[in-house]
Amino acid sequence: MAKKGYKYTDIYAIPYLRNGVTMSEKEEETRARIIENQLFAGSCGVATALFEDGSYSVFDNGDDTFCVTINPIDVYSVMGIVNHRLFRSNDVVVFDGLEKNEIYYLYAAYQSELNVDPSKFRRVATRYKKELEKNSGYVLLATVDLSGDKSTIDKNPEGKLYSRDSVLHTTDITNPHGTILHQDTLVIHKELKFGDEPVYLQDYRTIYADGQFAGDGNPTKMSFDSEVMFASIMPLNFGYGEYWCEIKGKELLVYNSGTHGGYFKAEVRIK
Repeated sequence: MAKKGYKYTDIYAIPYLRNGVTMSEKEEETRARIIENQLFAGSCGVATALFEDGSYSVFDNGDDTFCVTINPIDVYSVMGIVNHRLFRSNDVVVFDGLEKNEIYYLYAAYQSELNVDPSKFRRVATRYKKELEKNSGYVLLATVDLSGDKSTIDKNPEGKLYSRDSVLHTTDITNPHGTILHQDTLVIHKELKFGDEPVYLQDYRTIYADGQFAGDGNPTKMSFDSEVMFASIMPLNFGYGEYWCEIKGKELLVYNSGTHGGYFKAEVRIK
């Protein structure tokens, strides 16, 4: 219910004051919580990502150290979200004191001052990639290689994430992961399809067969029309020695160490 002397925004009903009216502590808390909750909700999909970044340059300081700068192209040199907080700068962003013969990973990092001032992000240059991009408190901006004769900057290193990439990831029905997928491990929980046709990575047939062998180390040979992948032998009479088998391509060799012939059942999986 609207209180006398207050005005409210149309969408979130954030209270603000008319001239000459003071706001109660409760209304101040309400306003702050509405703003905070909506800001947090708006960034829940992506806690850490870049919106835009500028032009990268590297300079030799002349004392075996280097300086990397990010200059604005339009308005901002960098802008993004880190740990659910906006960060941005329209000034030149500087990473200085980088040592020769090293490779550096450049990050924009969270600190508590970002809660109020989006320009108060930390500039972090680390020699070792510590999987910081998995931590929502860091945004990977670039890498700089100072180990060779010529210093080079990679503006699009592996692990760098733009917010627009996240949007495409969820809205592009045809290629939700891009046109080319690079993945160390791909786990299929249900099925894999090529077009509309299922793909069977391991299509085994199981054959149950009866066999007899002579013993004395002479194997019984069983032949199949495809490569044998797995076999299990179950003896039907015991006391005739030890049973084992050997797979050789499309053949299964069954052995018995005893001197008498015996019978067995074989469970054989073939491609």
